[in-house]
Amino acid sequence: LEVDGENQDLPLDGEGAYATNIKGCRAETTITIGGRDDLVRRMVRARDVRISFGKGRSFSTYRLNGADRANFGRIVSLSEAKTLPPARPDDEEYRDGEVLGPDAGDIENPELVPATRIKPKYPREAVRRNVMGRVTLAATIDTSGAVTDLKVLRAAGGDCGLEESAIAAVGQWRYKPARKDGRPIEVPFTVVIDYMLQRRR
Repeated sequence: LEVDGENQDLPLDGEGAYATNIKGCRAETTITIGGRDDLVRRMVRARDVRISFGKGRSFSTYRLNGADRANFGRIVSLSEAKTLPPARPDDEEYRDGEVLGPDAGDIENPELVPATRIKPKYPREAVRRNVMGRVTLAATIDTSGAVTDLKVLRAAGGDCGLEESAIAAVGQWRYKPARKDGRPIEVPFTVVIDYMLQRRR
């Protein structure tokens, strides 16, 4: 482990210290460095962190990026917190075609124009690996019925491209805009895409 140019060796010979698993469309390596809170804090503050790991002659090197350090920072914050924040809601709390926000009850929901509904492509690697899942998107439906500001609310996971496929398709959809008091308005909206494969018998 190299933190801002300072090297430190961490033995990975303990039970469960080093494991590689196939998850979805990627190989995921987990390294456990239990009991080294000081090291994790240094990694959060560091400008440059490089990790080299492996067995025998097979080694891999990974350089932490800003998002990685931000994730470590959240872990440190949670470990130091006196109380934990409430758990995020499950996917079931987001329904397909739901207007978000406190005024949702007074709004006439947007309606999808059926002819514009392009079916998301099932990524080839996800099909090959039999990966299924649900992608929940947050979007804005503007006053013309166009879909803007697409973001992933809940990912299917697995790094198989399901999220990217959903965004590419839904971004081309068109809606009859939401209305309040008879006038078209812009609203935050949810779209749920299920990726399912038929089981072979």
